[in-house]
Amino acid sequence: MSRPRIKPLSFSYTTNEGFVTQISTNTTDEYPKVVFIRTKVRLTPTLKERGYEDEVLKIKKEFEAFATERIKSNTNFENEFLFNVTVAEKSVQYDKNSHLRYDLFLKPIQKVTMNDIKDKLESVANKLNNELYCILRVHNMKSY
Repeated sequence: MSRPRIKPLSFSYTTNEGFVTQISTNTTDEYPKVVFIRTKVRLTPTLKERGYEDEVLKIKKEFEAFATERIKSNTNFENEFLFNVTVAEKSVQYDKNSHLRYDLFLKPIQKVTMNDIKDKLESVANKLNNELYCILRVHNMKSY
């Protein structure tokens, strides 16, 4: 007879701007060595143009720079982290849903449980989501 599978502790929430955020870990350890934030958002351009590939690449570059700066200045997590922004640049079209997702994998400096670090991770996620929302608006993209 096999043991019951224990799932890692995970928290999810949705913002008014349409950002769906998951905070979790990939292990069932009480004190995880790595935690992650995964956020998904649907977006669409607000202005009709020929192509949006350059705008999407600018959004990714600006957001990656902001996230890198924000994480490196955070004292709760190590400076070694993985950050990835995924969006199909070529498929972004006017009046068509496109999806943007970012994944951020972090190592806590101190040994803490997911319940102890949840608020700090939510704070990081909210700052990243707010900045991404502002960047999208500057580049004439709407999130929902």
